[in-house]
Amino acid sequence: MNLISSPSFSVLLNGSPSSPFRPSRGIRQGDPLSPFLFVLMAEGLGRLLKAAVSTHTLKGISVHGLPPQSHQQFVDDTMLFGHPSSQEASVFKTLLSIFSNASGTSINASKSQLYFFNTPPHHAKKHSQNSGLHYL
Repeated sequence: MNLISSPSFSVLLNGSPSSPFRPSRGIRQGDPLSPFLFVLMAEGLGRLLKAAVSTHTLKGISVHGLPPQSHQQFVDDTMLFGHPSSQEASVFKTLLSIFSNASGTSINASKSQLYFFNTPPHHAKKHSQNSGLHYL
């Protein structure tokens, strides 16, 4: 907490520095600690999803007989893989809600997409409407 709360700032106003002040929320923009903290946080989501697959709460998808996969993460993007069923969607929604509440983050629906493979269009439409996300 000391790394986050110890800096102070001063703003130049008409060429003169203002009185120093301390930030009141979060990590300052550009802080080298920020990406590391995000990776730690994203690792928590990955472990939550893996645990759901290992307890058979999530099916994930299995290709060519390999162990089932529920997600793939790269930098700040996460792809979730699952069967097109209401039960699988409900589990994903619950796990994302748990992660969101624990991390203080939220899913940006306008930047999220659903993709369906080998799924009848009426099932894809039904599941996407229930999620509130757009599908392609």
